[in-house]
Amino acid sequence: MILFSYLAFIQLTGENQYSFRFVRARYAETSKTYRETRQPAIITVKRRGNAVMLYLQDYRQMKAELELLQVLADSEADVAAGRVEPMEDTFRDLRTRLTEKNDG
Repeated sequence: MILFSYLAFIQLTGENQYSFRFVRARYAETSKTYRETRQPAIITVKRRGNAVMLYLQDYRQMKAELELLQVLADSEADVAAGRVEPMEDTFRDLRTRLTEKNDG
């Protein structure tokens, strides 16, 4: 009955929120729920968000996307600061480095 009431609360709020005590007592159930729905679950302590439980594959994808966004932001900052070179020069330098690496 407690599980049903809690799941009804989750549906009303639109977020998967679990108290730390609930997760500790019913980890298998909560793990299965977020693995099947692929929705992150917010873990609360004293009714405040404390941590987020994610499906491992989703976490890895999110991390890769954030790293790519950081590279793009760094690139935009380089362009804005004028730290750019013509593409032909860049490719020539890369070819030279690769040739030196393969020869040496």
